[in-house]
Amino acid sequence: MGRSIAVRVGETVGIGLIGDGVIGLLQPEQHIARWESGPSWWQRALKPFVGDARNTRTFAAAEVVAGVALVWLLPPGRDK
Repeated sequence: MGRSIAVRVGETVGIGLIGDGVIGLLQPEQHIARWESGPSWWQRALKPFVGDARNTRTFAAAEVVAGVALVWLLPPGRDK
């Protein structure tokens, strides 16, 4: 049962990466603006993306690839 939960969590993370990446590709400026507020360490982390759609889209594309790779590598089926 533990393996099933780990696989489900992995798939959930992969789907989250894919979805976040797609939004970042389609609406880079709006996506970063939605996440811009927060603690100073968070704002520093987002600084390379604020006002730079190309950086945002590049990172978003990498997120989609990482999400697909993660889901692709998960074992199929149920525990038996």
